[in-house]
Amino acid sequence: MDHDPNHFPTIIVACVTVTIILYIIANVIIFFHQRNLKNKQDPVINDLPLTTNELDEEQQKMNSYLQSVTETQ
Repeated sequence: MDHDPNHFPTIIVACVTVTIILYIIANVIIFFHQRNLKNKQDPVINDLPLTTNELDEEQQKMNSYLQSVTETQ
């Protein structure tokens, strides 16, 4: 590929430049993709409380445990 050894600095600078440009493009794509995901509404609604009269004892215990775990974090 390189017939003239004097072209080595040119080839390495070109390769490093292309690599940096591709890295920047990848980071821009990742940034906008993450931003679009944050803007979408979560289909699970965590604000709605579960009614305790419809739950059995084990489910009530699990709900109270999960609430205590999330409050400590």
